[in-house]
Amino acid sequence: MKIKLIAFGIAKDVFGASTQLEVNDSMTLAELSAYLKDHYSASNQLPVCRMAVNQEIVEDIKTFVLKDGDEVAILPPVSGG
Repeated sequence: MKIKLIAFGIAKDVFGASTQLEVNDSMTLAELSAYLKDHYSASNQLPVCRMAVNQEIVEDIKTFVLKDGDEVAILPPVSGG
């Protein structure tokens, strides 16, 4: 199945702003996170990031199952003042 990966902030430097990925059917967000760490070596240097699917923050990435056409956003921590 295909998903769209969108990265923001420092994550954009690692993954690019937006890309299409071909992933396994019934992949969870946790499995996607592991896949990204395996395929993008610089991702190990990212701070802990949150993930959103179709513009909704996902709290439990271990059980959230992706569907074909989902848009997954990688959201690094934000700081500033």
